[in-house]
Amino acid sequence: MFAILLMLFASTSLEATPTNYKLGTCLCVTGSVVNVRSGACTSQSIIGKAYRDECYKSLNSKLTGCGYAWYKINFHGQGAWMADFLETSSSPLCAAGSVTPVGGPNCPLQKYTYLGSRFYDAYYNGDPGANVHEDFVPLMEVMNAYATQCGVKIAVTSHFRKNPVQAQTSCHMIGHAIDMNLLRDDGAYCNSKCLATYYGGGPNDGIKCFLDEIQGHYPLRWGASFNDPVHIDDRVCLTYSTWMSQRADILNNCPV
Repeated sequence: MFAILLMLFASTSLEATPTNYKLGTCLCVTGSVVNVRSGACTSQSIIGKAYRDECYKSLNSKLTGCGYAWYKINFHGQGAWMADFLETSSSPLCAAGSVTPVGGPNCPLQKYTYLGSRFYDAYYNGDPGANVHEDFVPLMEVMNAYATQCGVKIAVTSHFRKNPVQAQTSCHMIGHAIDMNLLRDDGAYCNSKCLATYYGGGPNDGIKCFLDEIQGHYPLRWGASFNDPVHIDDRVCLTYSTWMSQRADILNNCPV
């Protein structure tokens, strides 16, 4: 009996203790090839591979399981888990945007600041950043990557809203949407009227490139299909039970 207890104690003691990396910390891969998984255990499905010296942003979640410390990272626009073959870095691969908490540790809203990214504040209010749900942060990074690829900047006009403006279960009310205009690198500005012309048409330019990429990247959804061409969300608000749960979480835990 004593031997069995000793074996159990030894097995539980092998679990590594994860480091408390802040949200947005740049983590670079130290292993030659590391599996990226859907959950924090080697039994979870592999969704991709990360290679030595590739860098990803921490999503501020950590767990122990299957003998490893695990970290949730922004893996090409989705939250995913990697075992502790990582080290902190100031690599420029993690330079675009940064994330800071809006409230305490239980508040799911995060401020995605625009410094170093293709986003900027359309109203120049001195506090450039979008308050979004932590699950929407990887998709902000996706939008930033497409804006870089297509040669446009994203002028954000709205993000999290406490109170409804149109739809009673708006994605804005749970931090899963932004409203925006687009600015081409040649200086051409595209507002809502201009954006609407790209729905099923428009010139073959950087703006069309960006909107086409957004429409092709599930779960992102461009609002032109429901007469709101400045709007981008991730469809989370279409599931009422999820909307209710996340709305309650924000109202109960965030200073809004």
